[in-house]
Formats: sequence, structure tokens, C-alpha cells
Amino acid sequence: MSINTAKQFKILAKDSMQSAKFDHAIEILQEALKQNPEDRELFELLGDAYKAIENREGAIISYTDALNLDPGHLGIALKLATASLTGANYIDALKVIHQCVKPERYIEIGVCKGVSFQLADVESIAIGIDPAPQLDLTLLPKKHCVIAQTSDDYFNANRIMDDLQGKCFDLAFLDGMHLFEFALRDFINLEKYAAVDSVICIHDLYPLSAATATRERNTAFWSGDVWKLGLCLQEYRPDLNFSLLPCPPTGLAVVTDLDASSNVLAQHYDEILEKYLDLSFDILMENKAEKLSLVGMDHPLLFSSLLL
Repeated sequence: MSINTAKQFKILAKDSMQSAKFDHAIEILQEALKQNPEDRELFELLGDAYKAIENREGAIISYTDALNLDPGHLGIALKLATASLTGANYIDALKVIHQCVKPERYIEIGVCKGVSFQLADVESIAIGIDPAPQLDLTLLPKKHCVIAQTSDDYFNANRIMDDLQGKCFDLAFLDGMHLFEFALRDFINLEKYAAVDSVICIHDLYPLSAATATRERNTAFWSGDVWKLGLCLQEYRPDLNFSLLPCPPTGLAVVTDLDASSNVLAQHYDEILEKYLDLSFDILMENKAEKLSLVGMDHPLLFSSLLL
């Protein structure tokens, strides 16, 4: 039988995959794509087949091609995330970090529905900052509070030490506005209240694709250009201990060796914006993981540094 439509190719490929004949499915899909190079579903199926045989590189390339054809497809974005980043989900990683650090004072920027905020122990002081929190504030533990302000307004009010009852934070999670300059200011402002053993975690520093890493949101899945913060910190603050964990969907950075007295980022703020605001995603097209300092979940310096 002659196969001449994408639909026929898909049926045959799916039948082969259901029979666990993944190599055969890959051959079918590769032939199909020669005739239908703009078919998003063919690339997605090819990614599924590569993933089934644990060909991670093939899966990443195929899902990336699929997402480039349909940048707004949430399902493909999530498939690409789990293929690209093989560690625990960032919430599960944060849970482990809470267990390691055991923070008595915790601060979170960007609370949203409170999934990560609720990881804080009920007996710890936990401060959440979000201009539009989406959780029931009446159900929070006595020592937890969420302040409905932008992070800029919050830090400008100079109330953080009162909220933390006069001591530095032990752990902070930065997941606010998904724009580089906001994340940079949040880091600068947070570090002023860090102790020598404080930890800052930062979400979204490993973008999935150019379309989902833009400054303007055009897709359902979007992490903005926060990824530039990782490059910035490595360039301007090499004194920091910076590790980017492979946690889906967009990585989780862990920063230690903080220095509350440092004013390097603040002093060079305008210079940094001029250099990084217009930085193109193209810089990550080669050696992306290396440039962003992605490490494995078993990185020897990671949790040992948290436990010191």
C-alpha cells in the first residue's frame, strides 16, 4: 500500500509505538517528515518515540521542532521540559532544600497560588510578596503572611527587617515578574538581608525555547527573559556559589555565599541593563547547558554547601 498522507503515516507510527516497535515508528516518522516538514504532530510523535527508547537528544530536537511550529502548544512545551531537564520537579527540589536549610525565616517573591509558599514550616516566619496572590490568606498559619504589593514597593517601604523580626532570612525563593530587570532588582534587594549562610533559589533560569523566553508574553507557556539573570550573576558576581539544577519545567538555581555588603550589582545596574536587556536568545543556541551552568541533581557541591 502506498503511503502518501500525513494521516496514514501517523496511524502507522502510532500502531508501531503501541506495539513497542519504536525504531520502526521512528523510521516511519522520519519518512513522513520528508513529505510533511511543517507537520507539528509528526515532530511531536517523533519526540515521543525517541523518548520511549531513552534517546534524550533526539527527543529534545524533535520536541523543539514541534514547539517552533506551534509555539503556543502547552503540551509540547511540557514534554520538551521533561526531556531537557531530567531532575525532580522544581517544587519537589524546593521541598528538599527546605528540609536541608530548615529556615526559621523564609521569604518568597511571586506567591501566585501558594504551592511553593506552603512548603514553609508552620512554625517558621514566612513572608510572601505578590501584588495579586491567588490563595486564601485566611487559611495561612499564624506566622505566615502574604503582602499584596509589588516587590519594588515592598522593598522601598523598608519593612522587611520588621517582618523578619530583626534577623536575616535563611531561605528565599525568587519567582516574581518574568522580566530580567525585575528579577535583577529582586536579587539585589534580597541579598541586602542575607546572612553568610542564607540561600536564594531562583526559578526560570533555563528557558525552553526562543518563543517562550521573550520579553512579551505570546505563548501559553512563558518564562520571559529571566534566564539572563544567571548569565549576569556569573559575570558580575563570580564570588557567588551558583548552581542551576535540571528541574522541570525551567530549572531551579541555588545561590549561596551571599554577601549583604556587596554593591556590585547596584553600582553597575544601568550598565547591566544596557548589556543584557536586548541580549538575544541566539546566544544560547549552542552549548546552552554549559553557558547557563546547568548541573546534575547529584552535583557534589550542592547540598553539601547548604548543610555547612
